[in-house]
Amino acid sequence: MAEIESLRGNLYFPMGDMDRCLAAHQRALGHARAAGSVLGEARALGGLGDAYYQQGRMITAHAHFVRCVGLARAHGFVRIECANLPMVGAVELFLNQLDSARASCEQGLRLARRIGDARSEMLAYDVMTSTAQLAGDWPQAEAHARLALALTRRLGARRFEAEVLARLGLALGALGQMQEAEALLDEALQLSHASGLRYSGPTVLGFLARTTHDPDRQLDALRQAEAILAQGCVSHCHVDLLEAAIDVSVSLRRWQEADRYLAALQDYMRPEPFPWGDFLIRRGRALVSAGQEEEGGGTPALRETLRQLRDEAHAAGLLASLAAIDAALKRLAAGRN
Repeated sequence: MAEIESLRGNLYFPMGDMDRCLAAHQRALGHARAAGSVLGEARALGGLGDAYYQQGRMITAHAHFVRCVGLARAHGFVRIECANLPMVGAVELFLNQLDSARASCEQGLRLARRIGDARSEMLAYDVMTSTAQLAGDWPQAEAHARLALALTRRLGARRFEAEVLARLGLALGALGQMQEAEALLDEALQLSHASGLRYSGPTVLGFLARTTHDPDRQLDALRQAEAILAQGCVSHCHVDLLEAAIDVSVSLRRWQEADRYLAALQDYMRPEPFPWGDFLIRRGRALVSAGQEEEGGGTPALRETLRQLRDEAHAAGLLASLAAIDAALKRLAAGRN
């Protein structure tokens, strides 16, 4: 029964069926403990980490993944340890722990190569792509994404292929390779339609909105993504899309839309706020205020808030977020002269 419920929960995960995913893994844990199965318990703890991750409860997810990895390591369940180390890293990104995320993924990579677990290797490279993305290290993001992409194609993992193609497209766009970037994002969107829009569709569309320079296409991508999100999606779809929507709205000076997306992110995090989302909200609100007040140079309090956000981003390694903050400070300085 523990094994059946774990499998059931794993099926609900990519479907975006959050409540059933969580309930199945909770039942799996209960059955495993009733049977005295440490293996089943470790597997269920990893499943619960996935379920809480899916709901955006990143702090709770982290606790379950760490317990899973610790139990697996103590009892020699190498495949379970290997499979969950990249997820420890994935959740550490949302806790603004980029160095820890890299370390978790590197441990997972070493283990995956030793035991020949290509899926875990693929997942580690996928998370390392996201880490480089947040750090603004676009050449590294491209390199990791290409390694992850080769593994997804070798495994025939089309659901992951769509996500990795999108991350590669975002990296190439940031590196100025616009034609290839948009082609990859279009390919990723087609794959998402085939493999399940609720797993990666909003992420792909959010990255497309961040990459294209066509305002009409940006807004159309955001509208499509919101419609998919309303059907219920895995957590990374929410945060990837809302990050993109906030930044695109600010860049297009659509202040009301930016406020709406900021409120949506705050509402999404309401059950359990996490540090990266909190930073995005404070940064977004400051950028909106700076845009509205730039002709007058902004208040001293606003300028100080932006400087504090810049320092916070540097300390956490969130270097991709700096350009908009620095540009806002520059415009405010010009508005004072």
